[in-house]
Amino acid sequence: LLATLSTASALDLQKGDRVCVVGNTFGERLQFSGYFEALLHARHGGKEVVVRNLSWSADTLTLKPRPLDCPTQDQFLTQYKASVVLACFGLNESFETPLPQFRKDLEAFLEHTLAQKYDGVAAPRLVLISPVAHEQMGFPGMPVAASPNAALEQFVDAMAEICAAKKVEFVDIFPPLLAQYRKDPKRKLTMNGIHLNEDGERFVSAELDYRLFGPQKALKDTWTPEKMETLRKAVNEKSQQFFYRHRPINPFYIYGG
Repeated sequence: LLATLSTASALDLQKGDRVCVVGNTFGERLQFSGYFEALLHARHGGKEVVVRNLSWSADTLTLKPRPLDCPTQDQFLTQYKASVVLACFGLNESFETPLPQFRKDLEAFLEHTLAQKYDGVAAPRLVLISPVAHEQMGFPGMPVAASPNAALEQFVDAMAEICAAKKVEFVDIFPPLLAQYRKDPKRKLTMNGIHLNEDGERFVSAELDYRLFGPQKALKDTWTPEKMETLRKAVNEKSQQFFYRHRPINPFYIYGG
């Protein structure tokens, strides 16, 4: 579960922070594996950090399909008093949005988010997370991964450039995933080329953790694999109960019609 690389910390969590994850299927699936949130709580156990995953499959920067009368993303972020927002976008847009328009949409999203006070006190600390790289799959009917990766790389570069200009933290998981795919083609990290499997979730969660919070030596010294798994199971139970409330099977009973 733990990574071995070290980097400067991109995010300094404070006591009582409320971390909300927004974005597409990649962001949504982080809550189902629990690896990333378990690492976050292992590092910040004394800070009483609350994590809520508000991601929704198929979301883009500008299109967020929802049930009738469902609150908007801003309304949910306000309801859960987000002081930190982790935003996962870019993959869906790379299929359907021209790059110049994506740049405009991303700039507008960053400016809008940083102008809010979801916790009623201050603008959220915002971190943008890159999309995953496409993995070459070995079964018939799957596209050659090199072509969409070449296009996606332009979107990732644009994200990095815009975040630098707007002074927003950017966590780029595209290169390490691409390197891992090339290093061991037989070790599959996705189910279908873009959606991570269990092994992929472990790998990416460790990458996110050290790129957000820095070296992991203290974690390795303190948290045994057994303790981490116990924590992950508790995180998953919490996330499942929140998901049932936030994403009911029949939203009519929550939002009306």
